[in-house]
Amino acid sequence: MAGARGADAPDPPFQRIAIVGFGLIGASIALGVRRLWPSVLIVAVDRKDVIEAAMRAHAADVGADDLVVAADTELVVLAAPVLANIRLLAELAAHLPGEAVVTDVGSTKRETTAAARALPDRLTFIGGHPLAGAAVGGVESARADLFEGRPWILTPSSGARDTAQARVSAFVEALGARVHLMTPEAHDSLVAYLSHLPQLAASALMDTVGGAVARDGLAVAGRGLADTTRLASSPADVWRDICATNADAISGALDLLIDRLNDLRADLHRGDALEAVFGGAARWRAELMAQDRPRTAAALMPRIFHITTRAAWDEARAAGRYTADSLHTEGFIHCSQADQVTWVANTRFRGRTDLVLLHVDEAAVGAEVRRENLEGGTTLFPHIYGPLPVRAVMQVTPMTPSPDGTFELDLS
Repeated sequence: MAGARGADAPDPPFQRIAIVGFGLIGASIALGVRRLWPSVLIVAVDRKDVIEAAMRAHAADVGADDLVVAADTELVVLAAPVLANIRLLAELAAHLPGEAVVTDVGSTKRETTAAARALPDRLTFIGGHPLAGAAVGGVESARADLFEGRPWILTPSSGARDTAQARVSAFVEALGARVHLMTPEAHDSLVAYLSHLPQLAASALMDTVGGAVARDGLAVAGRGLADTTRLASSPADVWRDICATNADAISGALDLLIDRLNDLRADLHRGDALEAVFGGAARWRAELMAQDRPRTAAALMPRIFHITTRAAWDEARAAGRYTADSLHTEGFIHCSQADQVTWVANTRFRGRTDLVLLHVDEAAVGAEVRRENLEGGTTLFPHIYGPLPVRAVMQVTPMTPSPDGTFELDLS
């Protein structure tokens, strides 16, 4: 049952899980496991500061910067960058004395799968790649529902045990994802176009535009540029590994894109190539949007939004509930609806760099939510009359202002 919680969830396929690398993906897996199976032991392996953040978020039970803490786990999830995962595979046998299943979440599969062939028989490797993410990475952006309705590709090797593959599939499906099976070679060829090419194109486009028009020019940019370059904030260190381990497939994809751009440049005055490219693009985008993508549980929830500081949210996670200053002075917590929150951010908080946006499941608040305007206006804003339990916050989005101080908020 995808996205089920607590008592409604299926039995856990694994009772003790180690997650090595607590960024967006690793921490979101942990939060999803915590929501589904509160009794499952979650071991976090990462730097000390990341472990501290994971503990504050109640996303892990045990944490350290050494694989030794993973010794008794049944499932090891390698969630570091690709080349780091490959190095970790060489170290696992020394730290896992018993049988265990090993999987990864890397964006390329051929080199990782080749490295996994050196594992002893007691460790079964099932390659994995969840096609999910967010505009901003890190444990602070993690969310339990990140994988709901999203594809998760598994690339089991020919020697993998059927029981291990079944357990990993059950684990992935319980997190809400849709399992797809393919070979490592087919995976790398496919994602070169679906993921790697879009990332490189978005980053190159933003770098080109920013270098050409600079800060003053960006101040008058329309929403289209922000939408087209949403991926341009991705970290280079992660993508360096991806490109290095899938260079042949990415090179072929780049060649095709460059050919299309050259066709457009050569035909700017006539427009024949433009018409052909735009027509094909519209047709393929319609096909993309028509794919069967079930709406996630989060998308169906009544969602309201609250802006607060990172420090206040960190305190709330430690306490288990959030209490705004306005609750003490005015009796309620100020919130906004989706069509109001960007206006609120740019009217009241323009230029602030210490803020986060809380995505709140209104049905889980537990306190009264009134829509009202106490200042004499006609626009009604949701107000929470009581503390906000941390469990009602489905997602936390860091708020990063653009060069002119305004915010473009990701409400997905």
